[in-house]
Amino acid sequence: MDNNLWEFSLYFPRELLCYFEDLKADLKQSLKEYKNCVDILIKDYFYVFIVALEKEAYNKNILLLKEKIAEIILLYYKPKTIINSISNFDMNNNENIVLIDILTSYETNIDKNFIVSNMSLIQKLYLDSFVKFKLNFLVGKWKEVANLINEHSLFLNDGGIKKELMQFLMEGLNDKVEVLKLSKSGIFDNDNKIKDKTIFYSKNDYDNRLFTLINYYPKKIVIENYRDLDVEFMQILHQLFGNKIQLIS
Repeated sequence: MDNNLWEFSLYFPRELLCYFEDLKADLKQSLKEYKNCVDILIKDYFYVFIVALEKEAYNKNILLLKEKIAEIILLYYKPKTIINSISNFDMNNNENIVLIDILTSYETNIDKNFIVSNMSLIQKLYLDSFVKFKLNFLVGKWKEVANLINEHSLFLNDGGIKKELMQFLMEGLNDKVEVLKLSKSGIFDNDNKIKDKTIFYSKNDYDNRLFTLINYYPKKIVIENYRDLDVEFMQILHQLFGNKIQLIS
């Protein structure tokens, strides 16, 4: 970086385009007080996320950018690694989708801190290569999670045992917020609406919202006008969160 301008290019596969489109919008909002260039291009069979910032904007936003890239890695590469490492895993099964939601949500803060500490945004970053080489320890840890499922694969064939397993795993998640409010219009932390996190393995309309709730793992969920919500979605919420749920008609 010279004295006045920092320029950076991140090369990523097309499967991640929706995540980087969201990042572009978020970063534009954060940088609205500064001169900036944030865009997505196609170059040499890659999609490229490009950023150019003045020094002051760089100093105030570089950690935010690293954390946002880390979140994309955890939303895509972590569940993909786990799914691909579980033998004969049917992702058309709704319970298996929920199981991946839970496994992906384990130790997210620890994983994010590890990613950020190993990330250097100097000129260019090829995201696939970064995950493969710089995060090989983390990828190995995600594969170990999948291997635990492989070692107890009989659980996946028994619906009752699988539900007990998911409830047990939920108890191992860390509370990230005190209270979230849920209604047909979305998830709210106080009066601030939380954007649903996008999961690439989503099958149902409510999958992204369910993952978001699991990922935040609030101590309490207040559900307004619960009769307006999908019945199956409500059943899964009760199964996973139990007495953490408060219903308001």
